[in-house]
Amino acid sequence: MSVYMFSAACMPHLQPYMEVGYGIGTHVFDVGVFVSSENWRFGKIGCKFTFELFNR
Repeated sequence: MSVYMFSAACMPHLQPYMEVGYGIGTHVFDVGVFVSSENWRFGKIGCKFTFELFNR
């Protein structure tokens, strides 16, 4: 399964703060990559990896 994500927020010191991301998941692991923008400028890149060790 793959997922696209977009979120935005406006705060007094960040006009606006936005994130765009993409994720892929299986029954064993999930992977996601996100890019942020602060005040219309490039902010940070982040990624997240999760593994399912025990199947319920």
